[in-house]
Amino acid sequence: MKTKISILLILAGASAMSSLSGCAAFAYLATLFTPPKTIKPEYEIPKDKTILVLVDDPSHLAQGESIRYELTRQLNKDLVASCITEDVISYHQLRQLMVATPEFHNLSNTEIAKKIGADIVLYVQIREFSLKDHPSSPVWQGNLRTTIRVVGAEEGTLWPEDSLEGYDVKKVSTPRETHEYIKNAGRKLTKTLAEDMSCNIINLFIEHKGRDHHDLPEKDVEEQP
Repeated sequence: MKTKISILLILAGASAMSSLSGCAAFAYLATLFTPPKTIKPEYEIPKDKTILVLVDDPSHLAQGESIRYELTRQLNKDLVASCITEDVISYHQLRQLMVATPEFHNLSNTEIAKKIGADIVLYVQIREFSLKDHPSSPVWQGNLRTTIRVVGAEEGTLWPEDSLEGYDVKKVSTPRETHEYIKNAGRKLTKTLAEDMSCNIINLFIEHKGRDHHDLPEKDVEEQP
């Protein structure tokens, strides 16, 4: 059985390497037989704190609030599942505060935190969001890029301290697909983008393993004629 598995791994590696050349091929071969490395968190959120996820779209890149709702919901779920906190402010609670506070959009993150009873705000700003290249196109491809800041209700910005725009989170995208006749394709893509972005954000705050062996190197490699 071990011999069979080894042969399959070699065949898989050979297949992947056939599309690469030079240094890229050797880099892939090295990662294939090297255990995934442990990645340390970029920042550790203080424990036992109530966290408010605040997803902001100041440039109105997304029509409606679907991506804000989905990303908030997923982050709340993942924050608890990753043991970063046991107490999060729900999107429903946030919406209630927004409706009851006419000047909400003029409030700072620290002011919002104090009003809603949060110790920390995970501020997520949408920098790029799209589901299609053009509204009339039958081809769907989701793209989402965000920056984040961790803000204390009393302390102000906790992380990153050296950037006014926040930490640029790795962009997430979905494959190009035609969903002309599939109902709710936009909603499904939005949910997928939220799940993938939440994973990238949570990984900034926890120790985790690097990518799997079967992943190809991220570096772009020119195709050979």
